[in-house]
Amino acid sequence: MWRGNGELVDFWRDPWLLWQGKPINLSELEEVQVSENEVIKVNDMFEDNSCQWDRNKLQNVVPEPVVDMIMNVMTGEIDEEDRVRWCGEDKGKFTVKSAYRLSTYDRSGSSDLDSLKKTLKVLWKLQIPSFLQLFLWKIIRQAMPTSDILH
Repeated sequence: MWRGNGELVDFWRDPWLLWQGKPINLSELEEVQVSENEVIKVNDMFEDNSCQWDRNKLQNVVPEPVVDMIMNVMTGEIDEEDRVRWCGEDKGKFTVKSAYRLSTYDRSGSSDLDSLKKTLKVLWKLQIPSFLQLFLWKIIRQAMPTSDILH
């Protein structure tokens, strides 16, 4: 995830925007046509002398749904250099634990990681044979080698 003053980030070609949880560059979006010679930095889309998005500038170059998405991106301060932050941790630093959490979150298909944790906690407290607990855990985590997972 990008954060900073936008001076070094190419608006069209750098993957500074999160789309469905993954960083992308705007030229990957089908609705956006980019000229080869066009070089726009992220800070070109800010209001003058600030790091706040200028909705009018954005509306001139990208469709409205993308404008809304960009308006929600937090920017840095004028003197804050551009940097990439890991979106899997609040502090922005990569850890193996956060990468694992993100990878299992995607696989689970759950929109709420906390509810998955609660479900698993309840599962391990159930008074049922351990082989059945393990079987249910594999089903919940989509770890059973079923045809839809294997294909």
